[in-house]
Amino acid sequence: MGKERLKKLEEIIGNRRIAVVGLGNRDRADDGFGLRIAEALKSEFPDRVFLETDGMEEIVDTINRREDIALVIFVDTVSANEKSGVILIIEREEIEVATSSHKIPLKLYLSLLKKPSYLIGIQPKCLDFMKPVSREIEEGIQETTKVLSTLLKNSL
Repeated sequence: MGKERLKKLEEIIGNRRIAVVGLGNRDRADDGFGLRIAEALKSEFPDRVFLETDGMEEIVDTINRREDIALVIFVDTVSANEKSGVILIIEREEIEVATSSHKIPLKLYLSLLKKPSYLIGIQPKCLDFMKPVSREIEEGIQETTKVLSTLLKNSL
């Protein structure tokens, strides 16, 4: 993710307790980015990591009710006209700049969420059905998982 982006995330989070929401579709190659990260983090942080497949309405409702969660980080692929594998940190107000591949736009869920939120997005290389995750995105998954694990630990 790079030292500059990690520093930006650390500054954004500060000492606030975070939750992570992984979005995507494992069956569409690189679109599994967010879900794979959330799956990797879920066992260590079961009460603060959520997967889109658990139902977004329930996730939003749960996070809104939880007073201990101060900030939400969504993780997903984004189409932002960047080189594949480039990771972006997108503020809530700028979400429409990045195009998501979801049937229900992330912006709708954000409008229901009563917490500050950010999107960690990665530019995909391939979104074809039943294709493997590209090398660039696999590297992004490993790097982002490591960074988010550290940030979740630091926000206990």
